[in-house]
Amino acid sequence: MLRRRFCVLALCACSSVAISLLTGCQQRESAPEPTETLTIGYDEYRPFVFVDDNGNMAGIDVEIAQEACRRAGLRAEFKQVDWENRDQFLESGQVDCLWSCYSMNDREDSYAWVGPYLYSRQAVAVLNDSPIQSFADLAGTRVAVKASTKPESIFLERAGVPAVKNVYCLSDVSEMAAALRNKFVDALAGHAATLAWYLQNTGVDYRFLDGELLRAALGVAFPQNSSTAVRSALGDALHQMSLDGTTAAIVQSYGLDSQKALSGVEHE
Repeated sequence: MLRRRFCVLALCACSSVAISLLTGCQQRESAPEPTETLTIGYDEYRPFVFVDDNGNMAGIDVEIAQEACRRAGLRAEFKQVDWENRDQFLESGQVDCLWSCYSMNDREDSYAWVGPYLYSRQAVAVLNDSPIQSFADLAGTRVAVKASTKPESIFLERAGVPAVKNVYCLSDVSEMAAALRNKFVDALAGHAATLAWYLQNTGVDYRFLDGELLRAALGVAFPQNSSTAVRSALGDALHQMSLDGTTAAIVQSYGLDSQKALSGVEHE
């Protein structure tokens, strides 16, 4: 049974690879001893954030966060949150920041951001034998998205996409993959790397439509009243990681194109 929440749309129902960072050929530079813990709110979003088979935190964002915190003299601690209620965790102080493949786009004024540290392609996936060949062909179809994400708002608001029949807002990407495999929906929308991971690992024969819904700028979201010193130290660490190849090495280890993911980051 698919869990979903319903949104209003006309007549539509809306419902590690662990790597040793550059230590194979060079010594890690020294970093200050951690003086405080940075509690990071996340939701599982492979390959960016997840718990591996040994019960350890893993993923692109996890490895980037751990190294950035090390350089900034912070101790990274991860806490899973109900992503639809993420702001409540942040505002109540249960977590210090949100770091989980989180898009800054159209949220620039909602938080005090550190980033972008990566860019991610928001894309649409369909079954390989689907008659849908372009975004225009999505008109009148059924699309699944993860609840409270940018693709949800794009399809609900019809921002540059045709009017679809149904938008199903599901709580987990694995549910989205199952919905497409069983043809309950015609297409999925989300971060391309995440969709690819879940579809490949559930044996779905899929393809992406040409183009992108959005080039998502990924950042670390802090409350507006958070410590400027902590954000500055973390921002400096992320900047240096993009320049010295550390972030690229992490991204590549998960099979992503680091050139595309980091294009323009060092100039932000």
